Amino acid sequence: MRLRSILLAVGLLLSLASLAVAQTTVIPQYTVVPVVLDMGLSSSNAMVGQTFTSHCASANCGGFPAGTTFVGQVTSVTRAFRDIPGQISVRFTQAILPDGTPLSIDGTLTSLHANDVTTNPNTGFLAATSSGRSNRNKFIAYGAGAGLLIGALTHGNALIGALIGGAAGYLYGAATAGRAPGNVNVPAGTQFGIVMQQPVNFRYAAGAGPAYYGPYGQYNQYGMGGYNQYGTGGYVIPSGAGPSAIQIYYDGIQPFVTSSGTVMIPFRQTMQQANIPFSVSGHPATIKVYMPDGRQVTQIIGSNVANVNGQNVVLSAPSQMVNGALFEPADFISLVTGRDVNWNSSSGVVILQ
Repeated sequence: MRLRSILLAVGLLLSLASLAVAQTTVIPQYTVVPVVLDMGLSSSNAMVGQTFTSHCASANCGGFPAGTTFVGQVTSVTRAFRDIPGQISVRFTQAILPDGTPLSIDGTLTSLHANDVTTNPNTGFLAATSSGRSNRNKFIAYGAGAGLLIGALTHGNALIGALIGGAAGYLYGAATAGRAPGNVNVPAGTQFGIVMQQPVNFRYAAGAGPAYYGPYGQYNQYGMGGYNQYGTGGYVIPSGAGPSAIQIYYDGIQPFVTSSGTVMIPFRQTMQQANIPFSVSGHPATIKVYMPDGRQVTQIIGSNVANVNGQNVVLSAPSQMVNGALFEPADFISLVTGRDVNWNSSSGVVILQ
């Protein structure tokens, strides 16, 4: 009887521990996540559609786990011209949890100035004020020295917003009297806020380790949460190794061709159907592909450089996030699969030979 009681108590404790590990989190609308930019941006060379990452290293990440990476996309760029300052508009479309789980988000830019954020007494998280909720906020240059402000430029050239490291709200024309404005330069390490324009719901198991994606779904470094074709969560050998071609079919998303002629291919579905595992982790967000021959390929999301066992390989185009999906240039897919890549634009099928 005593042994049975002990076993029941142990079972209860294990159940409670399990619940504590995997919890459902609901992040309210207009929650602000303080983040740090991972890579610099400049209106002198930024391109619409360019992706970049930032991460939250704070103890208070608005309900997201510390270390979450946020993927942003440049939505418009204004080069400095005459009395018009350089400007960059951005939107945040994805959060990547520390275990590699991707979440779709609708995030906008805000400063962390007291005019733009406050503390939600119910959650303890930062929340956007009415001015901080604006979806018109952008990175804007001020002064001939191309300083940095987060805010909006009105039709009358009145610049309303918060200087990074300065006070909020002043007239752009008065600050730049007699001097031409410059391009805005946002260096890596810049701190700002991301406003969640919509609530976010997710489950997260703290301490599960980075997520690995095999052909049958997701599993982490301890082999939990999924399985591969051997049922172990270990290394997966591509079934198409050798002369047999692998045909990749895409559901919901399709390859596309960039303006420079590079074919961009959906990464996740390609790797899963080719039976090649990969992981997503780190700051900035980095993918790691485990090649069939035992080599490892790493790449920072948004970069055009891949690293193969310590040696850099320059690709035809950088990887990019499009509507929450990661696309890689065809030469990257060829590199990690060891095969030629052929895309039939009529059928949408990619053939790895």
